[in-house]
Amino acid sequence: MPLITSVMPKALNDRTKEILKSGLADIMNKVAGKSESWLMIRFHENDTLYFRGAKVEDGAIIDIKLIGSLDTNQKKNLVKEICELYAKETYCNKENIYVTIEEYEGTNWGWNGSTF
Repeated sequence: MPLITSVMPKALNDRTKEILKSGLADIMNKVAGKSESWLMIRFHENDTLYFRGAKVEDGAIIDIKLIGSLDTNQKKNLVKEICELYAKETYCNKENIYVTIEEYEGTNWGWNGSTF
């Protein structure tokens, strides 16, 4: 069950959120083999971001948490495709987009009263 949290300094309209949601689902399925039926996405907007000592208006932080592990090439492809998606759909500068990937064992992730 991947969880993707998108943190941005600006608000997104519903159309852009839908495009990002669909794009992230496609990327997670294609690159990581994770089905959209288990994918949760959270948009955190109007947050204050600083990078290199300056306020960032055109950037994002995308945190990915998932059960299991990905190999190095999967991680590189995931980051590349997510950065391209955000640059295209939110007009963020790729240099201001950060992606983190956290991998968990199923016993460290709970859902529906149990763990995976």
